[in-house]
Amino acid sequence: MTKKIIVASTNPVKVAVAEAAFRAVFPGEDLEIIGVTTCSGVSEQPYGDEALMGAAHRLEAVTREHPLADFWISQEGGLVDDGETMYNRAWILVADSEGI
Repeated sequence: MTKKIIVASTNPVKVAVAEAAFRAVFPGEDLEIIGVTTCSGVSEQPYGDEALMGAAHRLEAVTREHPLADFWISQEGGLVDDGETMYNRAWILVADSEGI
């Protein structure tokens, strides 16, 4: 049976990351990976906690708009400044029929 995975983005890099992860977890299984447009609800370049909020918004939207899937995945990256260094932090949230 094919597993349907909805990626909360059409960004080719995010779709490729999701596909690589699911293929590693489910080797040899038939996977249908679909990228869909979703709104993160945060700024174009998230800063601080915005990245986690963006990933959560995307996951909520994609599970609501595409309820007939086996898994949903959202990804959001952003900048963090700890007072000494600025760096990038990425959040990846995955849900199945049981939740996050």
